[in-house]
Amino acid sequence: PHFSRHPDNPVLSPGPEGSADAVGVMLPSVAETDAGWVMWHARTPELDYSIGVATSSDGGLSWTKSIGEGIVPTGHEGSWRRYATNSPMVLKVGIDWRVYYTGRGGETGDLNIGMAMSTGAVITGDYPENPVFEWSDSEMDWAGTAVAHPSIIHHPDGHLEMWYSTGYHRIGYAYS
Repeated sequence: PHFSRHPDNPVLSPGPEGSADAVGVMLPSVAETDAGWVMWHARTPELDYSIGVATSSDGGLSWTKSIGEGIVPTGHEGSWRRYATNSPMVLKVGIDWRVYYTGRGGETGDLNIGMAMSTGAVITGDYPENPVFEWSDSEMDWAGTAVAHPSIIHHPDGHLEMWYSTGYHRIGYAYS
């Protein structure tokens, strides 16, 4: 298809100075729900990222951001997502909603993929066995210390396929 830019762009912009998204909003993942549209997105106040959520009741033309802590906040000292969470990818699996996302445990590098889930369209709980996909010592020569930015397909028979970025800007493939 051919896409045309909407005249009312941008539909989501950074917030005021001091807000969780003061420097930027990016990497959207949008889903249609019974209550309207939901957009999970990365946001940044300065250097590190968290995941925010916005909702739309008019088909995605105007959005209202949720205020406060990100739906997937960064972690505590020593956490696999200590410094940042970003790159959300949302999908519905049966009655569950899942958001797969990147978590960064080191000041640089050490990126892994986690999952949060809920039975509603707004994610409320982190998966207790996170991360669900980690970088591997055996793949460091082509992947480095990062697996990030998941793109996932859920097939009707229940299996999942994922494409992801690596620390050396290559694309990997995984399945479940």
